[in-house]
Amino acid sequence: MQKYVAGESVLQIGREEGRNRETVARIVHSDEMQQFVRTKREQLYGLGDCAIAALQHALNEQKDGRLAFQLLLHIGVTPSERERDTLSREPAPENSERE
Repeated sequence: MQKYVAGESVLQIGREEGRNRETVARIVHSDEMQQFVRTKREQLYGLGDCAIAALQHALNEQKDGRLAFQLLLHIGVTPSERERDTLSREPAPENSERE
């Protein structure tokens, strides 16, 4: 289960463990595995308040500029590299106030 949760494929796990793919698939898709995943997700979601508090502390108290930039980037305020590239290729708007 741990290998599957860590991102390994069913085929890869089967090879490493000497089991056939169907056996591994049956294990990772079992009710026990689904419950395990639900429990871990609950634990992860439970950390949301702590993560927000840590983020607020890092921004307010430590004045972490890199973290601030990353946050702005991830929430869409700062254009991504792809968006910046697109913007730099667009022609500049013409000045409509010509005399």
